[in-house]
Amino acid sequence: MIYLWEVHSGKQVSPFVCLNQPIDAEALGPDGFTLATAMRDGTILLHDIRPRAWTRVRRSGLASWELQRCWRTLMSSDGWAADEAAWMLAAAPKQSLPLLREQLHRCSTDEEIARLIQQLDSDSFPMREAATEKLQRLDLAAEPALRRVLRSRPSLELRRRAKDLLEDIDRHRTPGPAGESLRAVRAIRALEHMDTKEARIILEDLARGGAGAWQTQEAREAVQRLKLRSQ
Repeated sequence: MIYLWEVHSGKQVSPFVCLNQPIDAEALGPDGFTLATAMRDGTILLHDIRPRAWTRVRRSGLASWELQRCWRTLMSSDGWAADEAAWMLAAAPKQSLPLLREQLHRCSTDEEIARLIQQLDSDSFPMREAATEKLQRLDLAAEPALRRVLRSRPSLELRRRAKDLLEDIDRHRTPGPAGESLRAVRAIRALEHMDTKEARIILEDLARGGAGAWQTQEAREAVQRLKLRSQ
């Protein structure tokens, strides 16, 4: 039996393929869905890891209720169901692209985050407070820039606010993305599986977000993998 796991959540995606002899090696192909297994006798087997419903959805698309169910399921604690939902969204780009374009929002860029951090040292108290609140909402997206600021000998006010923000990030830190962040990461996976011009445009926009955000990191990695796939 071969077991697949979701890296970000640590959830099992799906066990599949019963083989009657030991496997010496396995590798996932650049297309993202072809798994090659090298058998002890020298045989190499190729497996399509997409769910069984892929062909049906690819041919006939998703009904409106199926589309909404897939979007909800992306946040599920059931890794198997969430992975299938991502593949179903990828199989029906005509229905899913408008939804993903509406629901996925780029985090503030590094430049925008830098401007907010500068405002932490503003002469205006309301501006400092507003910038602090915005950076709190950005959470991990702002972390790299905040840590760089602390290494640059900032003013006492900027140092205090940056340290408070980083302590808040550390208090709420999780081993991987959770909630809406996990759903965004899984939706980005659907866009990568889709691999259309429109999907790449959305991914490239998401990749311009703050470097610390889970969805920015996932989008950047997806863009790089798609570039390699095109070579």
